[in-house]
Amino acid sequence: EHLDQDRHWISEPALWSRDWEHLGFVLAAEDSTVLRLSALPFQEIARTNPASMAQLSKYAAGFMSWLNGIPYDELSDVARLEDFEAAASQFMPELFWETPPALQRLNSRMSGFFKQVFA
Repeated sequence: EHLDQDRHWISEPALWSRDWEHLGFVLAAEDSTVLRLSALPFQEIARTNPASMAQLSKYAAGFMSWLNGIPYDELSDVARLEDFEAAASQFMPELFWETPPALQRLNSRMSGFFKQVFA
């Protein structure tokens, strides 16, 4: 299966579920960049900011509720944006609110920064 970097991501359930077992493996067909985010350090860092932790907890609960509603034979390590958007808009509607112009400018600058860092 070909994955589109803008429409798919891999292994998110491992961030939110202690019991997740990967269902396969990934092989890159071309040069790729992989971002590894370990669940426990991620959670420990998040706990240092109560506001962020509250949002992440809300997201995690919604994500797990959505995941638990997927039939076992349809589970995957691959998340498809089109499958996820409808569910996420229910449990975290603020993810889909329009971004204020000042935040759009900040996001644009940060995106440029990360492109330089990882170039």
